[in-house]
Order: sequence, then C-alpha cells, then structure tokens
Amino acid sequence: MSRRRATDPVRVGLGECECPDKPHEEDEAWLRPRLKVEDALAAMAALGGDDDPVSLGKTVGMIFLVGGLVRWNLLDDDGPIPVEAVTDGSMDWETTLKPIVDEASNLYAESLMRPLLPPTSKSLRRGQTSASTSQRPSSTRKRRKR
Repeated sequence: MSRRRATDPVRVGLGECECPDKPHEEDEAWLRPRLKVEDALAAMAALGGDDDPVSLGKTVGMIFLVGGLVRWNLLDDDGPIPVEAVTDGSMDWETTLKPIVDEASNLYAESLMRPLLPPTSKSLRRGQTSASTSQRPSSTRKRRKR
C-alpha cells in the first residue's frame, strides 16, 4: 500500500446542458478526490473554532468549493466559464454550485471531522448495569415440613 492516493477527479453531474448551442448532453464539474493539505487545514481550523453555524457553513462551504473544484464543462456566449466564477456571484446556487458543494461534503467532511470527535472506547464500560429483567427466584418461599 502506498501513502499516495488516487488523484483522479470525481465527476459531479449538474443536469441537462444549459450551454449555448448545447455542445454536450450534460453539464458536469469535477472535484479533487481529497482536499489539498492547506485547504484541509483551513477547514479543520474553522470546524474547531467557529461557534457561529452561518459563518462556519460559509467558510467550510467556500473551502470545499474553491479548494475542491478542479474544472467544469460550462460555457456561456463568450466561451468556457472559468472556475474562478464561483466567487464572483454570477453562478446559480441551486442548479450549479449546491450540487458541487453537496458532493464535496460527501467527499471531504468525514476525514475533516474524524480528528475533532472524541475517541470511542473499544471496551465496554465497567460499572453497575441496569436491573435485570429476568424473573428472580422467590426468596420468601418456605420449605415444606414432613
């Protein structure tokens, strides 16, 4: 086993092509299979320190989107839309950016959250257990005399 991992981008389908003249059947984007180290560290820092869920969602979402997006096949009347357009406010959230962020969350969230979670115990906890539900033999029974 190698410490290097596959680097083939992960395809994200964006639905039917909306490009001028429809040069392809489906609009697509491609994400890195894992975040680059600087993006992963920035996301972990945000997850470990920001208590405001809106701010945290914005920060981590942008890291996933900007750090994860490799390319897409989106075109407009002037030609290919650069991936940098994710930050200029011109791209539709619901049909374009949200599916990319959702897939990025599926790819990256677990590896970022794992170090922040408390370790789980592999052994059973010792101590008093709850009362038994089994029927107990009666201790008040008297012996029969002969």
